[in-house]
Amino acid sequence: MNLKQLQYFLAVAEEGQMTAAAKRLHVAQPPLSYQIKQLELELGVTLFNRLPQGVTVTEAGKLLVGYAQQLTQLSATAENKVRALAHGVTGTINLGTVSSSAGVKPNTALLKWLGQHIPMFSLRLRKAIRMSC
Repeated sequence: MNLKQLQYFLAVAEEGQMTAAAKRLHVAQPPLSYQIKQLELELGVTLFNRLPQGVTVTEAGKLLVGYAQQLTQLSATAENKVRALAHGVTGTINLGTVSSSAGVKPNTALLKWLGQHIPMFSLRLRKAIRMSC
């Protein structure tokens, strides 16, 4: 089983048709069908019920969908993080607060944006202590 087969499998499962999945993946239908068949042979299960109007996912296929999604997402995350590291897009953001802002959290939209654009960043919150002289 390889990543390409899992990506192909997910496309077919989501589209419900080999033709639509092949079009989405920008591949011809015969190589797509071949890869799906090879995956089924390797796993020893039928992943799709082939019908005249398309395909439906079997119970084994339904089980594989969740794992395939996790694996393809993990692969994409690994690729993004390694590329970010190679391009120096990493670091720590230090955010200082004062005691009067206790309980105030960073803006979630900002944190989401940072996570998407700077995948390998860390946020360090520091609370200043007011000292009397």
